[in-house]
Amino acid sequence: MIVTQGEWHDQYKEAIKNHGFNVFFDCLGGGAVTEFLIMNLNPHSWAYIYGSLSGEPFSLKSGISLCKGITVSGYMLMGWYETISAERKK
Repeated sequence: MIVTQGEWHDQYKEAIKNHGFNVFFDCLGGGAVTEFLIMNLNPHSWAYIYGSLSGEPFSLKSGISLCKGITVSGYMLMGWYETISAERKK
């Protein structure tokens, strides 16, 4: 888990570098924080966007996924959640 408060940018970059993380799950779904997190992943990583808590549009600088081979994908749980029974929701 990454806490994006205070001076977290350098700690994030260092963690990615030292541990080789290559999969990222994001509930923010947009804005400058999401863009920074994805842009600083290792080459050939995967980023999964599953929420939109930031309320901001999703964007990445041009070519970042092409140049680094980062795959960005997304899914929304609410669509699925609305299709299941009340019993299963419990």
